[in-house]
Amino acid sequence: MVTKTVVRWPCAYMATFAKNIAFRRQKRYAFNNRRSMKAKQIFVIAGTITFLVSCSPHAGTDTYRYLREVGLIRHKVDIDDQKRIPSFIRGLDYHALQTESSRLVIYARSIKNLRKEGVDSDAVQFADSFRSVLDSLERLCAHTAELLAATESVQRDNSQSVSAEPAPSKSLSLANAKGDTIAVEESLLATIGLLGNQSNMNVNIFLQQIDAVRIDRSNFIQARSAFRKNAARLKQDLANRFPDYDWNLPEILPH
Repeated sequence: MVTKTVVRWPCAYMATFAKNIAFRRQKRYAFNNRRSMKAKQIFVIAGTITFLVSCSPHAGTDTYRYLREVGLIRHKVDIDDQKRIPSFIRGLDYHALQTESSRLVIYARSIKNLRKEGVDSDAVQFADSFRSVLDSLERLCAHTAELLAATESVQRDNSQSVSAEPAPSKSLSLANAKGDTIAVEESLLATIGLLGNQSNMNVNIFLQQIDAVRIDRSNFIQARSAFRKNAARLKQDLANRFPDYDWNLPEILPH
């Protein structure tokens, strides 16, 4: 009778042992890792979808269309900032400023309601930053209107008082004010200070309105600066990703 002896090398034993350990660990921790694996899969799928959308042939077209629609509103606001609002302040026309405030609210709502399907997410954030500019400018117009109305009321009361001295012309100091909204607002605040010094007008009556205008003016400057920096970054980014489109046109992105 011949007995066959099977020789197992140590390496084979070690390999089998390692496989058994790996199998037991995988079985033991499969349930605990299931949720983590699903979360990772969802994250990868979401990232893939975002990548595919940004690289789709329609992404550049939709983004270009979206920014052009935003640009139409930006052009109107630029005219308001450069011409209309300064003209209202120079004329101390608080009724027109109240109307302008409502007009800016409509602009912001129009941008919010623009179609965003297929639009690059950075372009949507750019539009949101412009809405911040609109919000700060709207508050500035509203509070400036309140300040001008309060100033006119105090001047009218002083002119009707027997003991009051003649107040200086309310449009004299602002008639030559030049520049955009920020510059003319600065002239307005300086003029009101002079009115308090040169007449018996009690400026303390509307200190709250003065402070509100000063804060709004500072917020508008900051919002406009952040918006321009955002526009510069977006222009470079879109030019790299969608080189077939001209992103330097002013009706698409500001200079």
